[in-house]
Amino acid sequence: MEAINDEQVLHDWVVRHLKEKFSRIYSDIKINPGETKDNEFSGYYPDVLFINYGQVTQIVEVETSLTVNQDRVDHWKELSGLGVKLVVLVPKNKHK
Repeated sequence: MEAINDEQVLHDWVVRHLKEKFSRIYSDIKINPGETKDNEFSGYYPDVLFINYGQVTQIVEVETSLTVNQDRVDHWKELSGLGVKLVVLVPKNKHK
């Protein structure tokens, strides 16, 4: 159970770090850390939404070693069809 908690802490740190790092480039950045569902885009709640001039230009999903699985791959496929750039961040050990 501790590994899941550690993974969630890492996930949420990356989400918040992305918001801070890119805040000068985008006019607005919305985040959904953890199980938060405050910021919706086309019926989905991506981890990070990058917005310029009121339009979502890019969405990001942050994954951990415990969340990379076939269900997530199917989710990424759905997100990739929303008409904006999708970036999926996965741990280095999950690259194939």
